[in-house]
Order: sequence, then C-alpha cells, then structure tokens
Amino acid sequence: RSRDLDEKKELYREEEVRWYLAIDPEANELLAWSLDANGCYQSVTATDTLEVDICKNCNLSLDLIRMLR
Repeated sequence: RSRDLDEKKELYREEEVRWYLAIDPEANELLAWSLDANGCYQSVTATDTLEVDICKNCNLSLDLIRMLR
C-alpha cells in the first residue's frame, strides 16, 4: 500500500502524469490526485462521480458508487 501511495505516486509526479488514481480495498474508496500548475499533486474528493480530464477533448467519468459496491 505505501508503495502505491508514496513511491509510485512520486514517480508519476516526476513524469508529470496529470492524474494518479488508487483504489483502497480496505477502505472501499478511490483515492485521486490531480497535478497542479506547479507540478504538485492535489487531492481530489468525489462522492458519487469523479470527472477526469485526460486531455483537451477527452474526459472520463467514473461512477464511484457502481465501482465500489
């Protein structure tokens, strides 16, 4: 778990990956971070749906209720 939430997240940040998502099966939740203009990940909170802007004309809508049943 710490590998996913610390090491991997840092590697993704260094490579400027816009979004980092991780599922925590113990807490039954999706953890999400979005890269800000300064190159730092900011935690994103969503309760029902998470909208991920992958690129200029491509968005992904994640239905968290269905995903985490």
